[in-house]
Amino acid sequence: GWRDDAGGYLTGDLCERSAHLFDGHAIVQIAAMRAPWPILWFVSDNGRRPGCTFVPGQQVVAWHWHDTDGVVESCGVNSEGGEDRLYLIVRRTINGVTKRYVERLGSLLPTSLADSWFLDCALAYAGSPVSVVTGLAHLEGKTVGVFADGRQQTTKVVAGGQITLDT
Repeated sequence: GWRDDAGGYLTGDLCERSAHLFDGHAIVQIAAMRAPWPILWFVSDNGRRPGCTFVPGQQVVAWHWHDTDGVVESCGVNSEGGEDRLYLIVRRTINGVTKRYVERLGSLLPTSLADSWFLDCALAYAGSPVSVVTGLAHLEGKTVGVFADGRQQTTKVVAGGQITLDT
């Protein structure tokens, strides 16, 4: 806020209580999301993606970070249908080859419980019952979590572009 005795605006250090996210690292990019919640997204020089939910009128400053199996290189926000969406450029190593992906954060206002999943490289299957899930070549050699028939299964390692379900 403005302070006459200082002759200008004074700001607090938003990172004061979250130094562990920034010490020894530089912020290389910032993107601001306003709707549905005000979140500042950062790209750090170590490829991490910290964020800050910031609502000064309610004195809310909540730091968080989001790990991914890759390196976040860039971020930006685009308004889509009344909701801001975060876009990332992520460098990943897939089958020994370095690739870059444009990734988009899903809606933060899901319309149903079935739409409430927030995972990197997540896939959904709908169809007749199967015991083997195929089409996973992009996850070759990766350990993946599995949620099927309403419950979590043991983690699986993708081999030959597929996994075998527990049940």
